[in-house]
Amino acid sequence: MRRQLYDLAGQPVALVDQATNGGPDFYPTQNASVRDAFDRIANGTSATSGSTSTSVNSSSATSDLTSDGRNGYFATPSATRGTWYFVNDNQSVTKVTITDHELTTTIEDGSSSTTVLYNRQSDYQIPQNPSQDLQFKSMDWSEGNAFTHNGIQYFSVRSWLQETAPHNYYGVTTEKVNGQDTRVLLLVEGGHVQVQEVGYPTEQLAKDNVDTKFDNLDYQ
Repeated sequence: MRRQLYDLAGQPVALVDQATNGGPDFYPTQNASVRDAFDRIANGTSATSGSTSTSVNSSSATSDLTSDGRNGYFATPSATRGTWYFVNDNQSVTKVTITDHELTTTIEDGSSSTTVLYNRQSDYQIPQNPSQDLQFKSMDWSEGNAFTHNGIQYFSVRSWLQETAPHNYYGVTTEKVNGQDTRVLLLVEGGHVQVQEVGYPTEQLAKDNVDTKFDNLDYQ
């Protein structure tokens, strides 16, 4: 996922989220094409150079759900929808909000990134050299896929133009937390279905159970 921030001179920059463990880890993008396209749009010009280029229209980019390999929105499993809290060993809180086809990650300073989930057309081939226009307008797109493992329904998130990017998987199960049956969100990373982090429905529960390990879950 990528988002916009500002450098010390007050100029907008495009950031890429390189996190693989749930919380965002933003760095300025190293993709020169994305930087150039972002700079032109930030300055009010088109995403591609030349007199025949057209400006990126964010509303049309998200309203045409069958272009650029998309096959409509991906519907997240209903059990995963809501707001979840993850806390690391340093008591840093990450909030994950899942709606019917979006996932938003917010860290403690209020910075957030949102990815929109789409189905991918079965015959779509990711371009070897995607256009600057496609790179820019798909920065906040991800492919979603659903699967079930050990009775838990998960969905995966993968950046739209990256074939080999690490996958994050999210699924909900019920565990005993402080003696109460509580739904928790499992964050699973990579090709092995092993739990990396557990999210809770409230921030306080997440803080209280930062060291909790559930015996029935397979952890990394």
